[in-house]
Amino acid sequence: MKNKWETKKLGEVILDIKDGGTPSRKKKEYFEGDVNWCVVKDIKPKIFETKEKLTKEGLRKCSAKVWPVNSVIISLGATIGKVGLAKVPLATKQGLSGIVVDKKKISPNFLIYFLNYKKDFIQSIATGTTIKEVRPPKLKESLIIPIPPLQTQKAIVKILDEVFESISKSKENAEKNLENAKELFESYLEEVFSNPKEDWEEKKLGEVCEVIAGQSPEGKYYNKNGEGLPFYQGKKEYGSKYLRKPNTWTTKITKEAENGDILMSVRAPVGPINFSTQKICIGRGLAAIRGGKKIDREFLFYHLLKHEKSITGNTGAVFNSINKSQIESINLIVPPLPEQTQIVSKLNSLSKEIKELESIYQQKINSLEELKKSMLQKAFSGELND
Repeated sequence: MKNKWETKKLGEVILDIKDGGTPSRKKKEYFEGDVNWCVVKDIKPKIFETKEKLTKEGLRKCSAKVWPVNSVIISLGATIGKVGLAKVPLATKQGLSGIVVDKKKISPNFLIYFLNYKKDFIQSIATGTTIKEVRPPKLKESLIIPIPPLQTQKAIVKILDEVFESISKSKENAEKNLENAKELFESYLEEVFSNPKEDWEEKKLGEVCEVIAGQSPEGKYYNKNGEGLPFYQGKKEYGSKYLRKPNTWTTKITKEAENGDILMSVRAPVGPINFSTQKICIGRGLAAIRGGKKIDREFLFYHLLKHEKSITGNTGAVFNSINKSQIESINLIVPPLPEQTQIVSKLNSLSKEIKELESIYQQKINSLEELKKSMLQKAFSGELND
């Protein structure tokens, strides 16, 4: 950092910082007014609008205050460190703080870039047992900011604006390409299973598969040292297609899944699937689907993947949970085995190509994020304006 740059605590270069507030949700008269009320999802680099609005009465009934244009808005509760610049007057909910800077000492945009640069540090000073947060007074005292002259701040912001805009466009293109790659695979799935041939049979899943509903052993039988069978409970243990390595085992075996069984999440979320790669014990959050001789297990996997989002109850409402008989009643369209094999071969080949593309685009996105961090590091060590 430049020798002539001063360092100051955040509290020394701002005029105000305060947590927001939330009026009672039970009072409809507190909402749908004309006071912008910012929540985490509203925070963008520049905040021009908020989804929810308070009435003046709602504002009076909570601890929130209205922040003026060009106030810095930062989340210090949920999603700690997310930051944006208010371009309209707005209030914030609790967990989101507004900051009014002393413009004789620091530019709001310079502060925003610095807060982005110090996001990891801000998260590291959070405290709390169930929900971690950073209280505004702690941020004022803990955050040390390099303060170059205002003209230098302006020059740094100009450079970062240009670089970040270019990075943002490149990232947007990479994310769009990534989305297009995923949509290409989904469109092929749609084509395969929405245009059955005349010799394809309609079957209930229970006619061609065995369904094993999971059952959780008592917790006292769980262990972390590999005794008994690996124990899996739900979707959080899924990989992209195959179960991740186990981290829990059980010596009390209730219901088993075999290597190659399809595992379906049966409690919210309902429908996501994965393959088992070994004999395991399954808890009540999963069901194992074991294909019979009339259906290729990979074909069944892709069939269920296509319809994952449309598993619904008889009334059309999405299930919060699904039981064995409901899984058995899922409708399938089943071609002859040789054709199933051909379809699987094409889908596996396309899936491999898509995953390679996804890897390229994700690497590009990761590289762009690293470039942003590098530029911020250079900015606040005085290297950008040499």
